[in-house]
Amino acid sequence: MPKTPAVCWNACRRRAERALGAWRAAVCLSVALTSEAAAADTVQVAIVDPGDAALGRQLGAEASYAGFSVTRAAETATRAGEPPPAARIVILSSDRVELELLGPDGSTRAGGELARVPGDENAFALRVVEHLRARLVDLGWSLPSEPSSTPAQPESSAAAAPDPILAPEPASSRRADPVIEDVDPARTDSDTPDAPSRLWLGAGAAASRAAGGLGLVPHAMLSARFEPTSRWGLSLDAFVPLAAGEIEGGEGSARSSWYALIAGVELSLLRRAPWFASLGIGGGVLMLDVSAEGRAGFSARDDRLYAGAAQLGLSAGWHLAERLRLRADAHTGLSGPRPVLRFDGREVASLGRWYGGIGLTLEGALQLGAEATP
Repeated sequence: MPKTPAVCWNACRRRAERALGAWRAAVCLSVALTSEAAAADTVQVAIVDPGDAALGRQLGAEASYAGFSVTRAAETATRAGEPPPAARIVILSSDRVELELLGPDGSTRAGGELARVPGDENAFALRVVEHLRARLVDLGWSLPSEPSSTPAQPESSAAAAPDPILAPEPASSRRADPVIEDVDPARTDSDTPDAPSRLWLGAGAAASRAAGGLGLVPHAMLSARFEPTSRWGLSLDAFVPLAAGEIEGGEGSARSSWYALIAGVELSLLRRAPWFASLGIGGGVLMLDVSAEGRAGFSARDDRLYAGAAQLGLSAGWHLAERLRLRADAHTGLSGPRPVLRFDGREVASLGRWYGGIGLTLEGALQLGAEATP
């Protein structure tokens, strides 16, 4: 029996509905797979901003434009239950940042410090993000091949509410074709000759003691430290006695005090704001100043005796402000040849061979180079 037009129409409609349902399922599956792939390529970066909002905004905009998922925090610690970010950009000051990296296997890596250099004042944030991309690729992270045209909305943070501070810069202010430098992952810009150098000048007090019977001597400390890079520095310390020691004998008496001038090289052991620590080695000269008085039958004369010194020191401290810090020092050394104080040919005291001391110094910085600011 031939099919009527109504039967044919119903059959065609059912076939069309089944085909449309299959197409919708395929589209949903494709969108889900694409979303998972995009999420897998998203790498989280935390910007730790202790107070420099302007630089934080620039870094957030550049990192979002580069395809990273950006969060803001007030400290480096990760809250319980939250996965750690692949990288943290810690803002040390308005012209210096530190990178902290995490490998895909969970191992931590030091990313080094980066500083503004003459000529890139307006591109510092871009250079930091490009350096970060290079280091993450070197560690094995899979990053988006091209920057995102629409930056991802930043997640909420305990220290910063949802903000427009991570909004990208207007297109008119962004370079249309940014120049990306080749970055050596093992090198930071703070180790280049163009990085801003600082001269720290300090004054403080120390308690010093030397073998040989001169006792504990209070010293005033004057120091100068030149830091051409974030890792190495040069130091010059002067120790001026604040009191003299008394030495008595049958032949007479003497007042003695000793001075020291030590130059050295320092290696940075810790630089995590606001803390710092360094190890130093150096050498210089010790001077023993003697003023003597003889009793009846003995003559006396004043004298100055000199000795060379080799010294090892350890220092640590805390930044009170960007260019003001408090430093604590502990040092020890050897003198030679040993200065000896004698009464009528008899040894009554000497300076060394061993000496040491501890001190506390307040230091202020002068920034050298083209980037020095008032």
